[in-house]
Amino acid sequence: MKRSPLKDAPLHNPGQSLEEKIQRLMDDEVSKYALASVLVTVLTLMEWFRWYAKLPEHRQATPQGKRQKKAFSPCPQSGI
Repeated sequence: MKRSPLKDAPLHNPGQSLEEKIQRLMDDEVSKYALASVLVTVLTLMEWFRWYAKLPEHRQATPQGKRQKKAFSPCPQSGI
C-alpha cells in the first residue's frame, strides 16, 4: 500500500542548513560583542550628555558610609 506524501516529513528548504549555521554563529559569537559595544556606547553618550548639560557628577558612598574625596585637580580654584 502506498503512503500519502503529505504524511512524510517535509524536505529542507534550499540553503536552510547554511542559514541555521549563520544563525547559530550570530547567537553564540557575535551577539555578546554587539551587546557589549552597545552598552559602552550608551554609557559614553550618557556621560557626554552629563558633561554637555553641566550636570553634577554622582558620587557613590563607600562601604564604610563615607563619601569619596574628589579626584586631585592641579588647579583647585578653576573647578576643573
